[in-house]
Amino acid sequence: MDDQTSEGGNIITEPLNNRDLIIAKTHDLLIEHGIKATSIKLVAQAAGVAPGLIHYYFKSKEELILAVLEEAKRQCLQDWDEILRRAKDIQQTEHVLKLGKERLFADLDMYRLRFELYSNGLNNSTVKSHVNALLQEEQRKIAELSTLLARKEGVNHEAIAATLTAAFDGLALRKLTDESFDLNAAYETLSEMYLSFT
Repeated sequence: MDDQTSEGGNIITEPLNNRDLIIAKTHDLLIEHGIKATSIKLVAQAAGVAPGLIHYYFKSKEELILAVLEEAKRQCLQDWDEILRRAKDIQQTEHVLKLGKERLFADLDMYRLRFELYSNGLNNSTVKSHVNALLQEEQRKIAELSTLLARKEGVNHEAIAATLTAAFDGLALRKLTDESFDLNAAYETLSEMYLSFT
């Protein structure tokens, strides 16, 4: 096993084998350069491996990108599972909302990668289906959390989860495009809106 870790992100936290190292370096390069400019050759240089080794694990650049997306999905759902676990312990909606903000926006590069994948998915049906699967799984976790924290009867938690999923992306996009954007104030307002509905 290799002891290298991803420098720009945190999608891999244990010692890396060659496949994981390639995925981690591709993750970092996609954030830094975007999908179009991230070549197999560039990934090989960053990972310190021969291009042929990348082709051994991944038949194409698209397959490599999908592997990065699947790892990002795994990490995202792991974060939501942790929020759900904590929510079951504390049962305090306001505290869970604060915890959610801390975990969701701790690494805005995660959103930078998501937006790159969203954009690519608009013109690539395979990537689009994987992006859609990520969003559906994330929405399901949020609906589960909302149901757990509900204080009112008759709340459509699936609709709330869909709205929150889009809102989180929107807040992250605003912050990425405008460093002066007050993410904290916007999230607080979103939290108040959520509390008023649930």
